[in-house]
Amino acid sequence: MSLRLRHLFLDVLTSDGRYGRRLDFGDGINIIRADNSMGKSTLMQSIIYGLGLEGMFGPSHDVPLAHATTEYLEHEHGKASVIESKIFLEVENSRNEFLTIKRTIKGANSQHLMTVIVGRALTGVNSAGAREDYFVREPFAAVSERGFHRRLAEFMGWELPNVPRYDDVDCPLYLEAVFPLLYVEQKLGWGKIPARYPTYLGIRDLARRTVEFLLGLDAYKIAIEKIAVQDEIGRIRAAWGTLRSQIGKVAAPISGMVDGVPPEPIAGWL
Repeated sequence: MSLRLRHLFLDVLTSDGRYGRRLDFGDGINIIRADNSMGKSTLMQSIIYGLGLEGMFGPSHDVPLAHATTEYLEHEHGKASVIESKIFLEVENSRNEFLTIKRTIKGANSQHLMTVIVGRALTGVNSAGAREDYFVREPFAAVSERGFHRRLAEFMGWELPNVPRYDDVDCPLYLEAVFPLLYVEQKLGWGKIPARYPTYLGIRDLARRTVEFLLGLDAYKIAIEKIAVQDEIGRIRAAWGTLRSQIGKVAAPISGMVDGVPPEPIAGWL
């Protein structure tokens, strides 16, 4: 299963009028060429923002886009203040199904709200279907029926597994944890892929879990089962220690002694 970017549209309303740019993607490798400070990074960051994946860069909820979409836009006649702006992203999966995703950058609508339109609302003539709102960058966005990342994972055909966290509460392998392996940002350098993982998510062995998931390795399931077994062993040892201590406390008032109970649980002990 896959996700193909088809069209990106930035719509910016300013004090001097409306500005925008549409970028079309074809099959295979797409090369975007422009001089410095002409918006290449803004376009790339817009894709991430349009998919609700800016959490891969860190826990901040600030919009990771340039001032041209959030504060002011410079043009040949001067500078214009940004009143509102939004992004549209048209995507396709391996089943030749299309979604058009709309997200506010600046404006009255919440930045945590994603509008998903079934079909090619940007480029298709009379092909737009049902329209529904989903939430992103909020708790349960990966598991709730109204969570955008659950909707996106289903559209891509991904079944995100549960993985252990440091607080011992399993969670899905969030899309923000996977996409650092699929996206290289030049500002962070090309010396390491990924440039950084979102460790704030608290997932154990995050780098290993994401690589094993993307490569479809059997080691992934084995590792998850191994961690589950280790957690169960820890639980049994803790329960054994508690019971052993309680036995001693019961025997103490009558000057009794507990003998023959091993400090660690032993299979076959009688």
